[in-house]
Amino acid sequence: FTGKIDRVERDNTGSITLVDFKTSKKASKPGSSPSNAQLILYAHAWSQIHGTLPDYVAYDFVRINERVTIKINPTIVQRELSNLLGPLSNLISGDTDSNPGFHCSWCDFKSICPDKK
Repeated sequence: FTGKIDRVERDNTGSITLVDFKTSKKASKPGSSPSNAQLILYAHAWSQIHGTLPDYVAYDFVRINERVTIKINPTIVQRELSNLLGPLSNLISGDTDSNPGFHCSWCDFKSICPDKK
């Protein structure tokens, strides 16, 4: 994975907010997964580099002048990382439940599917 945090903000209390700018016209609702996965990964990466989580993460929808901010805590980060990494590790280990059918001919995962239909 690669990515970059668009902006790091520190307010007058010292709180850190990691901001990702979005140009779409539709804002996500706070707490809705997996749309917040990117922000959770940024928060985790920040903590790995700086030794502490940021206080907040935010999507800034620049075209509609709206910001969706999420307060970060270790429980949220661990839960979301588990939600992301569990299926990913299953996919890597080959421990997946495939659902073969007519859609296999155009499936994006055909090259790694254990059923290869």
